[in-house]
Amino acid sequence: LIAALTKQGLANDTGLQVGTSKVFMKTAISDRLEEERAVSLSKWVKEMQRVARGFLVRLVSRNWSKTRQGMRDAIKSRNKDLLKTAILSFGSMPYGGRHLEEYKTGRELLNKIEDEERISKLLQDAMAARDKDQIEAALKAANEKNLGNTKEAKDAKMLVELIEREDRSISVAPH
Repeated sequence: LIAALTKQGLANDTGLQVGTSKVFMKTAISDRLEEERAVSLSKWVKEMQRVARGFLVRLVSRNWSKTRQGMRDAIKSRNKDLLKTAILSFGSMPYGGRHLEEYKTGRELLNKIEDEERISKLLQDAMAARDKDQIEAALKAANEKNLGNTKEAKDAKMLVELIEREDRSISVAPH
């Protein structure tokens, strides 16, 4: 040990004394060895931190990739509940993931699905009431959202035509 310390220039023979079970050294040599120990320990701690941080970044990155894939799957399925869950899972990403294309596309699709459901409900309620003005207002909303070719919209158009024919036949019928 003493030969190794002397070879590295950390100690010299005059500052050290070897006993039977201990090594005695002058304060200057002890302080120098303590400084070198701290430097060496610092290097190892930094290396361990580097490895741990790299592992954590890879782990987070893998989770973010899974989140993005989950959103792509939800978009393909057009499932409202899956889209909501996928949007919520973006919360752990920087900026809540709002800057990512998958998030934007998923949010737009969810809004579109909710619009479709709202307009479908409007059309169904209007047809159930057989109110021509209410049906036409619901059809206008459907056309504004490019939903004029849905089954409900087509059924509503046919019902409006039927109501108009009935109104004409009532007004033309002799009294």
